[in-house]
Amino acid sequence: MSSSQETLDIGTKCLGCGLMDFLPIKCSYCHSPFCNKCIKTHQCDKAREELQKEKGSIQCPICQKYIQLGKGDIPDVVINKHIENNCRLEPKKEGFICNLCGKTELVEIVCAGCHKNYCVEHRNQSTHHCVALTHKTQTCNKSSPFSLTNFVLEKSSLFKSQKSYPTQPVNKQTLSAQKKAFILKNALGNKTVPFNCRLYFEVILPNEQRKALWINKNWTCGKVIDVICTEFGLPNTNLVNSPKYGLVDENGEQLNTTMAMSKLTNFSTIILFLMKAED
Repeated sequence: MSSSQETLDIGTKCLGCGLMDFLPIKCSYCHSPFCNKCIKTHQCDKAREELQKEKGSIQCPICQKYIQLGKGDIPDVVINKHIENNCRLEPKKEGFICNLCGKTELVEIVCAGCHKNYCVEHRNQSTHHCVALTHKTQTCNKSSPFSLTNFVLEKSSLFKSQKSYPTQPVNKQTLSAQKKAFILKNALGNKTVPFNCRLYFEVILPNEQRKALWINKNWTCGKVIDVICTEFGLPNTNLVNSPKYGLVDENGEQLNTTMAMSKLTNFSTIILFLMKAED
């Protein structure tokens, strides 16, 4: 009986027809077992991708498709042309629902105080009446007289009537393909920047408009401020007593103008705010 059972265990089922085959043939790419007949009709997705790579192609960061490169083609130019004309990403129905108004956002925006999800409009604790707002205000009053958060809130036109700055407006680990697609499709920038040197950002302007921009990862924060003003038509002056622009990352930290932008995460959010000159 045991000998008979051992005999039945010999062989492997063909992934194509489901029949037991005692000499299965494994696909060289996906390593799945097939019989002699089914291996001939097996259309392997991994094999197709590998062949496309061998023929000289580049993968689109949005739709994940491979674009064929012709002789003399520049990968950056081919990718940009594909994104502008032929790239298609199937929209996803899922999203993150605001706990206050029910609006759906492409990214998760979790309040650090009450740990609930909100939309961009209600991301600040003051706009969704966060239960932690009172405690946070009391804590801030006991801190040092100068606070970057209070400075941004009081001096910046980005948050005119809001009393709190979001400490965690975006969870980096939950950035969806939809947000990346939005940034890549709407991004402005210098086309001479090589594709492998580009960093993409969602930019929130002082009037709370949401824009997208690509920059050179080797640029400094100060350089990027100038580029944002140029690309989006914002007045920018270097006079001593004139208002100056600053950048804040998505964690609420003001960026030093000499800092290299390569330290920030690709496809993250940066916020431009206006600092009025001190009296």
